[in-house]
Amino acid sequence: MRTAILGSNSFLARHLSGELAGAGVGLHHYGIIQEAGFPEVPFAPFRWPDRLPDPASLAGFDAVVYTAGAGIQPGTNDSAELIYELNAMFPIRLFRSLSSAGFAGTLFTFGSYFEIGTETEERFYTEEALAASRNPITT
Repeated sequence: MRTAILGSNSFLARHLSGELAGAGVGLHHYGIIQEAGFPEVPFAPFRWPDRLPDPASLAGFDAVVYTAGAGIQPGTNDSAELIYELNAMFPIRLFRSLSSAGFAGTLFTFGSYFEIGTETEERFYTEEALAASRNPITT
């Protein structure tokens, strides 16, 4: 199985990559910098908005995992524009462009700020707490 991970420098991506590499999944990372823990994994720069992966280059993967985001960690000062772009608009454009490029695999996205809203402390959410979150979001 060939898997592309976009946003490979995120907390989620680092842990997911470790599990997938241990299971023998073929990985390709797209991130700000190449992770020292995965020197053998092919890497391409990915940074919003100046360096985006070409959808046609992603179409041959079995899975594309989008783990980039903004406003997810407490105490960050990400702009509303960046929060909306990385958590909502870019994943929608990614889905549409992959579909147009003939992508037949599976697209995974997670960790959206819009699922949790503004949180001032680090804490874990259960599925029930996530579904019932009434935290405000940046408008």
